[in-house]
Amino acid sequence: MGEASIDSTGSYEPELLDWIMPSPLGERSLCFFESEDFPRPKRSFSESLEGLMLTEENPPRRLFRGCGGPGYGAWDLQFTYRGYRFLVESNSHAALGYFWVSDPNCPKSILLEVVEHFLGPPQEDAPPDPLPPRNWRDEMKDIGCAIILVAFVISLCVILAGS
Repeated sequence: MGEASIDSTGSYEPELLDWIMPSPLGERSLCFFESEDFPRPKRSFSESLEGLMLTEENPPRRLFRGCGGPGYGAWDLQFTYRGYRFLVESNSHAALGYFWVSDPNCPKSILLEVVEHFLGPPQEDAPPDPLPPRNWRDEMKDIGCAIILVAFVISLCVILAGS
């Protein structure tokens, strides 16, 4: 699955795939990114990437009631950008979205622009919030639970030994 990495310069960018396989764009299309499914972009949002020309849009089509996450269903969006043909599609069954380009030689910088346009700039994982300090009551609850568990196990052993 496409993830993100930090290279030696300290910049942060999504990791691109290099799967060449047939797609609606042609026999040797490049699947360059997959991500968790995301909602179908609104037409105005998808056209806001300067130079993007929408060529085909298949609206959501719910295959089964309740399928496809929170009401997204399966959809795909074909467009041209900087002279390359692209396809962004949602697979409602696997809850994944796939990004394709018709030309496997499309520059990485253009692929990154497309991914960032639809998913937003990559965000570094924020460090988890520190756990709040424990007070003596929390400690006593843990000790009480441990005592009850030990008493239960001893009782169970006595019952089993007696039978």
